[in-house]
Amino acid sequence: MREIVAQQRPLRPRDLDHDHARELKSMSEILDELPAKFLALVHGDLVSNGRSPLKGRKAMTAEPVLRAIIIKQMNGYTYRKLSFHLQDSNTYQAFCRLTPGKAPKKAALQANFKRVKPETMEQVNRAILERAMAWRARSLTSSYCAMRFCFLVGVIGVSGFGRIGCSGSGPAG
Repeated sequence: MREIVAQQRPLRPRDLDHDHARELKSMSEILDELPAKFLALVHGDLVSNGRSPLKGRKAMTAEPVLRAIIIKQMNGYTYRKLSFHLQDSNTYQAFCRLTPGKAPKKAALQANFKRVKPETMEQVNRAILERAMAWRARSLTSSYCAMRFCFLVGVIGVSGFGRIGCSGSGPAG
């Protein structure tokens, strides 16, 4: 049946049948396996400015900040382009665990990324790398995603973050 106008849009965005969407879903599963202590490290950096985290307006939490850093590096986006794609893409909003329609602006992304210390990102990178390599060993179907994620983790560099190789098992940054 064909209608002139859809009466109601779906409440939950549908999963896309696209390579990039599947890749993001696999990456999200790898990130979900990270111990909470790594998000706590990112959170510690975000609130280390001396102000009370209980005052002021609601800010981005550690998880969306980390995931947005990965999107930025994966695609080579500027902060302006990243802000646009986070606002425009349901897939990126889901990956970054953002509330639909509530994507951060360029300045907020910049300010949050700047607060995350290089040492913290290095620890997070190593943990992601270990998880991606374990994921790769589990299944051949996830091998490509894990290899790509391993490569991305090796080249993440926000505000001079260190580069980490892929232990000889994939392309290094």
